[in-house]
Amino acid sequence: MQGFQEIAANIRVLARASPNDRLLLVTGLKAIGKSVAVTGSGIDDVEALTAADVGLAMGSGCSAAKEAADLVLTDNDFEATLRSVMWGRNIYHNVSRFLQFQVTVNISALATVLIGGFWFGESPLSPVQLLWINLIMDTFAAIALSTEPPLASVLQGVPFKSNASILSGTVWRQILGVSLWNIIVMTFLIVFGALFAGLDYEMKTSSSLLVEPTKPDGYDQMISDGVKCPDANTDCINYNQWEQSVAKRMHYTYIFNTFVFLQLFNEINCRKVGRRDFNVMEKFLHNYYFIGVLAGTFACQILMCKWFPRITGTEQMDKSGWGACIAVGTTNLLVSALLKLTPESWVSNIPTQSMIDEDKQIDNKVLTAWNKKNNAFAADGNSEGAINYGAMSNGGSAADEGDFTKA
Repeated sequence: MQGFQEIAANIRVLARASPNDRLLLVTGLKAIGKSVAVTGSGIDDVEALTAADVGLAMGSGCSAAKEAADLVLTDNDFEATLRSVMWGRNIYHNVSRFLQFQVTVNISALATVLIGGFWFGESPLSPVQLLWINLIMDTFAAIALSTEPPLASVLQGVPFKSNASILSGTVWRQILGVSLWNIIVMTFLIVFGALFAGLDYEMKTSSSLLVEPTKPDGYDQMISDGVKCPDANTDCINYNQWEQSVAKRMHYTYIFNTFVFLQLFNEINCRKVGRRDFNVMEKFLHNYYFIGVLAGTFACQILMCKWFPRITGTEQMDKSGWGACIAVGTTNLLVSALLKLTPESWVSNIPTQSMIDEDKQIDNKVLTAWNKKNNAFAADGNSEGAINYGAMSNGGSAADEGDFTKA
């Protein structure tokens, strides 16, 4: 086998090959872990077509070759196989892109709600805000990331193994690393955000006071002098509570905006899921769906918080506030690039497979019934391998035959 590996590493053309030579080459390449595709059109190619991972027969070939092949190129266009490989690999990448983004947002949102609930006694993200975040990470992300067209460079990659996980070590490295950074940023903003923004309010203050009460005379001078409102002055107390409610709501607005911008810039990161694929801006404009979703989400976020704050329960921020939230959001670009410089070995120490086991069998009653009946007929020597659908439907009528929902 070692000798064959040396030959396989250097071989480019195998001329005047007999059927046995072709079969030997295919089985040898598979034995050393290669994914093998074979094209053929004649009777001599049948064994190699059958042994290959993917057999491709020409439409003009003999019927035996077509029968042994997995795919038949009806128009004899071999370039179509390259396009199919390109799009097949791209579908795999697109699913990885979407899952990388969605799992990261889920972990970050869950941690933000839990940490915020522990610190404030309530979630800093309102139900409407969480619904908007859910739209970003599900519907909009699916449109943006699953429609990425393939690049020619995708053909230069290594073929995926049949048992390869969509959530690979590379994807988990980005998910866990970016999620950890998001949690650190949001925790810092929850605990110290009011201090850095100059917001003064008591923790027990309600953030739902939306109607501005009458401002009493001399209120500003009294507050600047550090004098508390007299217990008898109801107008002063009400206005002070409203001011603190505005301050707390402004703190929540910073949290909401920063969280959304962190995810939007991470959506740009998820365009590239390669182990050392740093250029997330490559061919940035070749997917109009992605551009439309990204620009639309940015625009809606600004519109809701600036001109329709009642929808999201936020306060209007000034330019410096918007700039700070966007600047913090861009840090995900840097963090993602730095993560790609780290080895994937540290991810292998984390039991990611126990979190999401793609190979775990699902307890499916339909498939269980199907397999049980198939095995029974096979044991009885039934060459047809037929399934008695009437028996599976527990003695139902003829109209119910084949109805697996009753199995």
